[in-house]
Amino acid sequence: MTSLSNKGLFLIFGLIFCQVWAYAQSDKFYTDYYQVKVNGQAQEVYYGRPGALLSTEISEGTNQIDVQYPGEILEVEIIPQLAHIEQEIQGNVLRLEVKEACQFFLKINGNYVYPLMVAVEQPIHSPPKATLTFEAGVHQVGELRLASNTRLHLKRGAILKGTVVVEDVHNVHIFGAGLIHGSAIAESSGRAGLLIKNAREVIVEGISLIDAPHQHMVLKNAEEIRLRNIKVLGNRELRMGDDALEIFNSKGVKVTHLISNTRNNSIAFMSENEMPSQDIQVDQAVFWKGDYGNVIEVGYLAEGIHLKDVSLRNIYIAHCLAGAAVAIQGKEMKIEGMKLENVQIYDSRLMLYNIQLEESCQLRQVLLKDHEYSGAIPAYSVFQLGRPENAAGFSMEGISYRGNVVRQLDDLYVKSWDFDWNSSLPALTP
Repeated sequence: MTSLSNKGLFLIFGLIFCQVWAYAQSDKFYTDYYQVKVNGQAQEVYYGRPGALLSTEISEGTNQIDVQYPGEILEVEIIPQLAHIEQEIQGNVLRLEVKEACQFFLKINGNYVYPLMVAVEQPIHSPPKATLTFEAGVHQVGELRLASNTRLHLKRGAILKGTVVVEDVHNVHIFGAGLIHGSAIAESSGRAGLLIKNAREVIVEGISLIDAPHQHMVLKNAEEIRLRNIKVLGNRELRMGDDALEIFNSKGVKVTHLISNTRNNSIAFMSENEMPSQDIQVDQAVFWKGDYGNVIEVGYLAEGIHLKDVSLRNIYIAHCLAGAAVAIQGKEMKIEGMKLENVQIYDSRLMLYNIQLEESCQLRQVLLKDHEYSGAIPAYSVFQLGRPENAAGFSMEGISYRGNVVRQLDDLYVKSWDFDWNSSLPALTP
């Protein structure tokens, strides 16, 4: 059996190590790598280390987005593919005509190192009356703790440097087109950009989170949480994990329209106690993940994780450099009803599915349904199943790998040895 050479492994992990220890905080908030006009008006593009972010509102009818690239545009890939977007290339300018709200990644000339994350949104209808408002500009907030019955409005252009904590409270609404920027958070603090803990009835919509040295959003022992139209842009140079969303022991969580580009996990289910995470719904999410962790991660370092009635559907994995697209791993894991449905994987370089079930795992009605991998580059490993005797209750339906329908589980035990890392893990940041 062919394998990567020791020299190749040394190069890969050496490059990862160099990136990991290169982290330095930055107060750079905008980039001119991509210059953008929306309906003829120049608009700022947020700077991130794994990419850039354009967050814009649209009006009724057709909206025109002009993206100027630093060089001639030869090819364009919109991920996921959206039929309602028309495009035209004019030298180094890409013109998009957009009629509907949507979230997608823009990859120009095959540039997976610095993609443009685009969030095109309708204005928030009937916003609540704010009790706390941040206008456009940079605000040093340190640790901003919100009380019960707070309506926090982050206006477009508002940048909060620090962390926002919603803990031991209820009835909180965070909304607007501003962002929470993690560059002021000490890497050793372990603090998230947004922490919702022991809280209930919390709505977060429209905001962006950028450059958190740890997790961007964390839910712990939270109930009745709504996350809508959220954008997350992480940091490839961090030592720690910059997960987009972690869910611990929470229930009644609904996430719709989430887009993220992080080095680490896109969405992770974790555990700190015996209380299950239950009634969790994630719908319409677009993920781009770098060289660590997994896109969808269940368990891993968490023992005794308990999930009940969890649904993820309409998930679009634009890019996964390392780790797995879907990972279910752990000891003493108990899952009662989990469905991952309609998952489109456009590019996953290392592994698609990694199912590792250690001692005392109980899986009931765990279903992966209607998944398609269409990557031009074959995945290095398509499917791994550790301890299959613990996989009773786990099933897959409607799985397609590069145009081939998988009709039985054994067909997924496939290796692709023409693996291509594009020669390196580049750390280019404009």
